[in-house]
Formats: sequence, C-alpha cells, structure tokens
Amino acid sequence: MLLVSFLHILPKEILLIATTGDDEQQSLKDISPIGSAQLMAHPNIWVQFLGNNIGLEGKFQEWWIQALTGLLDVRLFSLERFASYLLETKRSIEEEGYDLISALGNSLPALRTPKDTVFFKSLNETTANHRSKWRNLYTKVIKSRACYLLKQTPSQTLLTEDSLKVSFDKVKEDIPDKYHETVLAFIEADSGWNGAARQLSLCEWEDINSLFNGLKKEKYNLGKKTQEFYDERDKDLLTDNLH
Repeated sequence: MLLVSFLHILPKEILLIATTGDDEQQSLKDISPIGSAQLMAHPNIWVQFLGNNIGLEGKFQEWWIQALTGLLDVRLFSLERFASYLLETKRSIEEEGYDLISALGNSLPALRTPKDTVFFKSLNETTANHRSKWRNLYTKVIKSRACYLLKQTPSQTLLTEDSLKVSFDKVKEDIPDKYHETVLAFIEADSGWNGAARQLSLCEWEDINSLFNGLKKEKYNLGKKTQEFYDERDKDLLTDNLH
C-alpha cells in the first residue's frame, strides 16, 4: 500500500511493468527499473507523502529527510525494514504524540535496534538540518547497540546464556521489575533476531543497557593475580622480596 502511494506522488506519469524472469531483459533495456535501491534513493518523496498525511510542518519534514539520508549512509536496509521504520515513526507521531526527534528514537526497533526515545535529543534547530550529524548518531546506535540483540558484542564476540545470566544477577536491581520477564526470556532464547530479541528491543535502552554493561570485564590486576597464584601453591615459592 505504501509503495502504491509512493508511486502515486512521483512528479511524472509512469507505466509499472513487472517481470518474473530475465527472458524479456532485451526488450526492456530502455525502461528504468524500480527496485529497492531506486525507491530508497528518494527519502524526500517518502517524507513528503507521510509528512503531509499527518500535517507535519515543513521544517520537520526537512529534518526527517536529513535523518533518513544519514541513516542510509550508515547501512543499506531491505525495503521492508526501511518502510517499517518510516511507518512506525509516523505512528509514533500520530498515535503516541511524540515529536519527530523522539519518534525516530522510539521507532528504532523497526531497524532491529533497541528503542531509545531520547537518543536524538542532542540535536537542535541547527544540527538537525545536517545529514552528517544524523549519520554519526545512527552509526553509534546501530554499530554499538544492535549487535546485543543478536547476542554479540560490538567486537562480534558471542554472548552466552551463562554470561548473560551472571550479568543479570549482578544488575537486576538496576532494571525495572516490569522488564525482568522479558530480559530472562531473551537470555534463554537462541541467538539471532527472533521474538525474544524483538521484545527486548521494545524496552527503553536506558532501562536495560546495564545488562550489557555488566558484561564488561574487570581490569586485569597483575599483582593481585600473582598473589592469588602463589596463595594457591606452596607459600615457600614466594620469597620475601616478592611479598
């Protein structure tokens, strides 16, 4: 439905032809293709349609265009996921009453990234008009957070159920009780994007990020480890000079 609406507002008439194979490529070589890349290359048209539909002021439509352009600089998404993010942003504004900046953070789960309603609040009237500012923020949120929903660290180390359980036991008092069941279901689920990962993505990042912060390793204390090594063995091995 969104695709039909998108095509409807293109600035010139078009003839839409669908083929199921390559046998007609020769006869269609002079016809411009419309695929995912072409459709996502014009965020201004998507924003114009959705923004006008909800009465979004022109200034905020321009911010939205810059945001989407910056997003696509970071990573290419499937057309379905890109459109889902747009529609969820529209819904957040229209039904939940969020301003655009908050709606873009609230809708991050559509990109398989944890929700963070205040994430883009560092932008202001000036910086929100700069594609590079949006790109930097999307880079941070996608590369340093999305991985955790797949049970990986930013360095692509796999997170085990045991390590997550240990972390949860350490930080559960910092996580609101209403999220405990969701967190435990995520811990027990398989790695990768699945129902449990999606449910966790719907929790505010500020409320659940301690689960992953708790995975940070303590600094290695060579002196302490050396002392523990000798404590577990014959103390005569440790000379007075090493005490």
